[in-house]
Amino acid sequence: MGFELIKSQTGTTTADFDLENIFTADYNVYKINLFNMEAANADYIFFRIINASGKDTGANYDYGGQLLYTHTGHDLTVDATSSTTANYVGYFHPAGYDDGNGATIYVYNAPDASTYTGFTVHAAGFGNGIGQYGNKSIMLHDVAEAVTGISFQRTGNFDKISANVYGVN
Repeated sequence: MGFELIKSQTGTTTADFDLENIFTADYNVYKINLFNMEAANADYIFFRIINASGKDTGANYDYGGQLLYTHTGHDLTVDATSSTTANYVGYFHPAGYDDGNGATIYVYNAPDASTYTGFTVHAAGFGNGIGQYGNKSIMLHDVAEAVTGISFQRTGNFDKISANVYGVN
């Protein structure tokens, strides 16, 4: 398996971290690495796809995942259908605790207008004085359409966030 860097992008003090025009017919599978993430308040990250009309805010997302915590002694299973977001991409602790946050998202069939777009997410983080946390999730945008980009969002701003997008051979 080979990777070709498509785009590198960094955002600061932004509510929506939009990676636009990244999916083309050149690849059927893409890899997105999120890193250098900081935020002022604790919250989960979610996303919406970007299509020819803009961000899809409709109830077109299904997801399921397992959230794993070392500091609470329990795991949490999350799932939803017909959601307005693809939720649980990762978790931020507030500023001062965001010692390590990152996520890897694989995107399947994004440029194919005749199929749904699928996603797998692996995220991990560490909060100083709190512990390790992570999740593994699958998501589906259940509209057959060409997807051109992705918008990562959360409650509040990203103080800092970076992404590398790769086409997968």
